[in-house]
Amino acid sequence: MSRSEKTDGASNPWERGTTVRVGLLYSTTGYAAAEETSIRQGAILAAEQINEQSGSLGFQLELVLSDYQSDSTQAGRNAVDLLSRDRVDVLVGGYTSASRVAIVAATEHLDCAYIYPTYFEGLEIQPNVMYSGAVPNQYFETYLQWIFETLGKKVYVIGSDYVYPRTLSVMIQTLARDAGAQIVADRYVPLGSPDLRHIVREISELQPDVVISNLVGVDSLRSLYREFHRTGLDAQKLPIAATVTTEFEVSEIGPEYVQGHYMVSTYFGSLKNAANEAYVAALKHRFGDTTVPHVAQVGAYNAMWVLAEALRQSAVPTPAAIRAALTSTSFEGNPEGWPLVMRDNHHSTHGSYIGVAETDGSYTVVMTIPPCDPDPYPPSIVPAEKRPLTT
Repeated sequence: MSRSEKTDGASNPWERGTTVRVGLLYSTTGYAAAEETSIRQGAILAAEQINEQSGSLGFQLELVLSDYQSDSTQAGRNAVDLLSRDRVDVLVGGYTSASRVAIVAATEHLDCAYIYPTYFEGLEIQPNVMYSGAVPNQYFETYLQWIFETLGKKVYVIGSDYVYPRTLSVMIQTLARDAGAQIVADRYVPLGSPDLRHIVREISELQPDVVISNLVGVDSLRSLYREFHRTGLDAQKLPIAATVTTEFEVSEIGPEYVQGHYMVSTYFGSLKNAANEAYVAALKHRFGDTTVPHVAQVGAYNAMWVLAEALRQSAVPTPAAIRAALTSTSFEGNPEGWPLVMRDNHHSTHGSYIGVAETDGSYTVVMTIPPCDPDPYPPSIVPAEKRPLTT
């Protein structure tokens, strides 16, 4: 469907089996290629499932794949090309917050609908963007409380050097102060950095109770966990509590290096619910038995399904109509274990889980955090007088 195509007054804009073009933005080259190729599988699977129902839905999804080469600046340029040259109707994707920020900045002057599927740091509501991933009040605040109460109050913080880890660090510092915890170091490395030996040396010297990791990217995580193991640091005595060490990263690092460490997530592949069992079976049938399900991949899957529901509800298939419909859509088949509901602040409902890594690369849930509504501006770091009225 061209973005300028009219419906000639038909009450159902999908009566003629319209094709809706979806620009899918994920890297298949560069340092993030492995993660983002895996994430993209979730979106592809959902699109194929949606198209199998096209007879009842009345439309087909056509994916226009775009590789931004693990370069956030390129992500913005690719988004503009998808809208202006390829005439896509909606954008889905971007993995890191750096890529999202670039896509938003590059497209804010265009009439578009953009769904960002990844859990992130919040602090953003953009009129053209719907955020189908979680924000920190849904996964991070309770995780921090659990860390301080369960793992210890002498904390070493490590993250990749961009907005997501730095924002979470501000929250850590604030909530640590409230809990009487001590931050012994707060360190950052370039995104995708492959050598963290100096970080592990410092951890060994400082001997914290726990390392909170907001590192992003297989190369950095592989270095952290393997060097941790090589130097004899023991997860039972000094655990890593991560926010971005999913089952996919564990499979790339090696499960033997991650066993006993912790992760918080809105999704684990080991969850026992009917929607997840169906998702995992379909994923492995489509992409092979060795395919690893993980949270960012499920985020891409969910984004496509809430898009399909918004398209079904749209009176006319325009970006404005899609955005409006997205604020009231839900997806009952969410593999996370409860319905995903989009809210009028452009964010979505989520619960989450704290898991401990096992020898087979899976996570065993040790705590469930019930679903709650999204608050993209956490009161812990955003005073009431500075909160946008839209929240």
